[in-house]
Amino acid sequence: MKEAVTMKIEKRREANSRASRRLRKTGYLPGIICGKGSESFPIKMREEEFRRNLLKYGRNYVFNLDLPGEKKHNVNVLVKEIQYAPISGKILNVDFQKISLTEEVKLDLGIRIIGREALDSKKLILIRQMDTIPVKGLPQDIPDNVEIDVSGLDEGESISIKDLNLPKGISVDLEEDQTVLSVNISDLNVESKDIDENEVNEISDIIEETNEE
Repeated sequence: MKEAVTMKIEKRREANSRASRRLRKTGYLPGIICGKGSESFPIKMREEEFRRNLLKYGRNYVFNLDLPGEKKHNVNVLVKEIQYAPISGKILNVDFQKISLTEEVKLDLGIRIIGREALDSKKLILIRQMDTIPVKGLPQDIPDNVEIDVSGLDEGESISIKDLNLPKGISVDLEEDQTVLSVNISDLNVESKDIDENEVNEISDIIEETNEE
């Protein structure tokens, strides 16, 4: 069972760009809670608290948002969207999706590659056919990403959906034979094998003639 993580929120009285800028200057982060069949609810929260929990638990973690004095807004949520400043990378706004712990949700999980250095030592390259994996399950059971260990792969081998190691109760919304990634020999390595000693000598002669001119 995952650890319950609660973050304090406050109701946002003004929901416009000028008010949001004022909030950020005082260390607050403007946000909104969305839910199926319910109106959106503007909130604000301490930016430092949100950033700390995001780094510690990940984007797909189930958080509890606590609004003092408003029982109906003590809710379980997932992070739906985070808006960042294009240059500084500072968090500008966050949208939360209200969820039920007894209803399945669909999420796109990032892929975390393990063992890439083993491929580098064999002069092999990793070719990714997918950047995310669409999964379905109870929100509290969904991991933050899908880990794939490629250290044991050789040239021409691949990882398909059926090879993924996912937690119990989590399913993938794709055909099981669909390729996630594959391994091949480096183009540079292939080219170096194709060049024989005579070709190397010819290239050297051309370089020497050019220098003499």
